[in-house]
Amino acid sequence: MSTLTPNLGLIKPELTDAADITAMNANWDKIDAMSIPRMTRVTLASSNWDSSTLTQTVTVNGILADDTKQLIQAVPMPSSMSVAIESGVYCSAQSDNSLTFICTSIPTVDITISVAYQDAIYVG
Repeated sequence: MSTLTPNLGLIKPELTDAADITAMNANWDKIDAMSIPRMTRVTLASSNWDSSTLTQTVTVNGILADDTKQLIQAVPMPSSMSVAIESGVYCSAQSDNSLTFICTSIPTVDITISVAYQDAIYVG
């Protein structure tokens, strides 16, 4: 009976198992999906900041709550960089399908953030 590899969860057949093209294709699909980072853009609307916590949470489908499972880079787009720096905006937390940003002062304009994320294996 086949088992799963510990890191990627690939199907690992026993030497006595018959070749299973469906299982092989599932393995290749997993490897292919992990091979390049996924990227999207989110907008931190100036009107959506919580004035008491100075935070804003946005939806980013595919983000995992476990910070040891993905490498996430959230960087202001060049057109938003100076406002983000002046307002002290950075990503402070993650949960399933969302990122939370914090600031030192609420920006008066919207900030566009480029979010790149990729599955990773934590070895720490």
